[in-house]
Amino acid sequence: MSYSMNALHPNDATVYGVPSPRLHGASVIEVRLSYLRPAVEALAAKVDQANQDRAAGDVMLAEKIDNVSKVVLKIDSQLAAILWVGGGLVALVTLAITVGKAFKWF
Repeated sequence: MSYSMNALHPNDATVYGVPSPRLHGASVIEVRLSYLRPAVEALAAKVDQANQDRAAGDVMLAEKIDNVSKVVLKIDSQLAAILWVGGGLVALVTLAITVGKAFKWF
C-alpha cells in the first residue's frame, strides 16, 4: 500500500509527504483538507484583491458619472432658459401683432 496524496483508501494519508499513521474518520478528512487550505487561502486573497480593484474602479466610474451628470444638468438648464426666452419673445411678437391689427397699424 502506498502513501500518497491521491490515495484511494480512506486510511491512507500523508502529511507533507511523510506517511501518517492509520487514520480514521474525521482525521483522514482533516489531513486531506490540509492540502487544500493553502490553495483556498491563495484564491481568497486573489478574490479579495479583485474586489478591491473593482471597488476602486466603481469609485472612479461614479466620479465620471457625477461629472457627466453635472454637464447634462447644465445643458438642461441652459436649454430650459432658451426655451423660456424664446417662448416669451413669441408671446410678445404675437401680442404686438394682435395689438397692431386691433389699432390697424398693420
